[in-house]
Amino acid sequence: MHAITVALVILNAGYLATADVTARFCVTSDPAMAKCNAMKTAFDGVGLRQVGCVKAEDRYQCMKKVKAGEAEVMRVDDTDIYAAGKYFGLVPILKESNSLNANDGLFLYKAVIVIRKNSIITSLQGLRQKKSCHTGVGRTVGWTVPVSNMQAKGIISIRDCDNTVKNVANFFSQSCAPGAFEEKNNLEGDNPEKVCAICGNPKCPSNDTFSGYAGAVQCLLQNKGEVAFAKHSTIDELARENTAIRKDDFRLLCPDGRVALVDEWDTCSWATRPTDTIMTSPTLPQATIDKLRNIFESGARQFNGSGSFSMFSSSGGSDLLFTDGTKRLLGVSETNYTSYLGKGYLNTLENYVKCNYTNRWCVVSDAEAHKCLQMSAAFAAGRITSQMTCVRAGSHKECMEKIEAGDADLVTLDGGDVYTAGKYHKLVPVMAENFPDTSDASYWAVAVAKKSNTGVSFTNLKGKTSCHTGIMKTSGWNIPVGTLIEKRSISSSSTQCGIINAVGNFFSKSCVPGALDPKYNPTGKNPSSLCELCGGKQFCQRDSSNKYYSYKGAFRCLVEKNADVAFVKHSTVQSYTDGKLNEDWAQSLNSADFELLCPDGSRKPVDKWRECNLAKVPSHTVVTSGKKATSERRHYSTILRKAQLKFGRDSDVFKMFATYEGKDAIFDDATSFLSPVPEAKQDYTKWLGQEYLGALKALDKKPCTSGGQGVIATANIIMFLFVLFNLI
Repeated sequence: MHAITVALVILNAGYLATADVTARFCVTSDPAMAKCNAMKTAFDGVGLRQVGCVKAEDRYQCMKKVKAGEAEVMRVDDTDIYAAGKYFGLVPILKESNSLNANDGLFLYKAVIVIRKNSIITSLQGLRQKKSCHTGVGRTVGWTVPVSNMQAKGIISIRDCDNTVKNVANFFSQSCAPGAFEEKNNLEGDNPEKVCAICGNPKCPSNDTFSGYAGAVQCLLQNKGEVAFAKHSTIDELARENTAIRKDDFRLLCPDGRVALVDEWDTCSWATRPTDTIMTSPTLPQATIDKLRNIFESGARQFNGSGSFSMFSSSGGSDLLFTDGTKRLLGVSETNYTSYLGKGYLNTLENYVKCNYTNRWCVVSDAEAHKCLQMSAAFAAGRITSQMTCVRAGSHKECMEKIEAGDADLVTLDGGDVYTAGKYHKLVPVMAENFPDTSDASYWAVAVAKKSNTGVSFTNLKGKTSCHTGIMKTSGWNIPVGTLIEKRSISSSSTQCGIINAVGNFFSKSCVPGALDPKYNPTGKNPSSLCELCGGKQFCQRDSSNKYYSYKGAFRCLVEKNADVAFVKHSTVQSYTDGKLNEDWAQSLNSADFELLCPDGSRKPVDKWRECNLAKVPSHTVVTSGKKATSERRHYSTILRKAQLKFGRDSDVFKMFATYEGKDAIFDDATSFLSPVPEAKQDYTKWLGQEYLGALKALDKKPCTSGGQGVIATANIIMFLFVLFNLI
């Protein structure tokens, strides 16, 4: 997979002269930006004064720009051609060629199935229970192409829709499948030993003696296996290197079941791995597309390896802007991504993981919707699932309702919302967020103040200004409000409305996202002061469209509104200070300038949260419908575990756990990984634990609504919240 995605933008669309077309490349690294600037200078020198350079966070941000009309063209590799076409509607207009000869270099390679000339295998069904040699699990011609296409044909049955290794093990008698025991291919650690029985090393490393194109054919040559999966040129290459190897000793097994000569690969291949392509929006006028082609075809002819700039070589990295070694750019005749990829290659993306489950993620803001679309594209390109879609809702409560009704499948919820989802909508937790400095799927709720604000403590918060993550959210509301009631700083009440009013009267001004939303304010009598620091009711949404929502937002509120206290989690301050966040409001912040407010009235440095906190609580979790079968819940866990291995914090392609458009979106951006919730604990009562559950039940005794259920009602908050939590 190439780390660089390229895009270019036309400032004035329409039937313009070529000189009027502006072509901005969107790059995803500093080395690529440097090369782009060098290309701009070189193109300027020969009269192609259209090129500019733009940097984005990742290739999917570039796809978004093209789709939104903020960018026009981007360069993508094989799997991302599918993602760009399916999820963003882009179409190919140019492709790279690795040869200057007219009919060469039009593709990288084709996938073939190789058998011996005297093999008893004479049909596709004849492969069953034979011994197979593969280049490696997850590799294109040796694994994803044959497995996907044979699954699509029904030849290989799908025993485990998320684990093709088990499907292959069930079909062949023995195999050499290098990498079959690596974590990404063996999440449960139970792949059958026979998938590596004929490898050079039974432990099956990805660099086994029989790995790669030549290795797979050598496995066949040495009579370890009876069939090998390789690329169209492998036999030719081996025959040139070793005169003892004769092409006529081998045959190809074709998709239609016939047996063909090795040289007949063009009509007997299973899929074509295309060269990388440049794609654009189908909404552009054809004249504009033609001019774009002309700019880059002209540049490629003039800067192909000679002079001070070369389009197809890289310095300071590899495959910058274009694939190193490319010889020319060619116009493509295909009008969409499916025809460009071809049926065989499409199968590797649509039938590699083929589960009969829906994967509909519920999102509650524009930022979440955008990230979900890009996550769907990344999951498809990574062959994790091509079936993820995004469902928009107006709130987390609406997401719960959609999942209960069968209109969505997944959403990430705060602990307080998990209670509501479980009790009133029968949803269950399947995956939980984990953080670098905790040993389990939990976090600590804390109160934070500016160090310079020496007059504030937890015991004198009355009349002060406060910032909260959101109404009824764990660390921003349930825990601090419960603690204040337990300490009798705030009076208890028999209704939700009463306690919310008491909080409004206790603090002089606050930002409590959602406090004036009808779902949490059914009588319309919640104090307006609860949203005053947010900027008023219109800026008080309980989702990431509100810049003061969630942990990051509450901390930002503390900074920008000069508030007295923010109720957040233990890692919030460290996550957004000391240069860790490149946003104007946070760039000059130092963690040493903030302190924790302890329940006993003392203050401690922000790294002393184990000694100075309000409670230890369960982390946010991904939930689904309790009606889902165990196998379907396990599927959701599997795709998320696979995804974080590929797109975790170290990924330069797409980051599941990162600030998106300046906000927490879908996951907390401090998350280090997701862990599966054990099947025995996939119930909100068991997951939340008796202490936290007891506190939430106390909050839920007398709902303050006009008759509906499903929102945690704050009522008589008993001593669970302080006494029990602070003894953990």
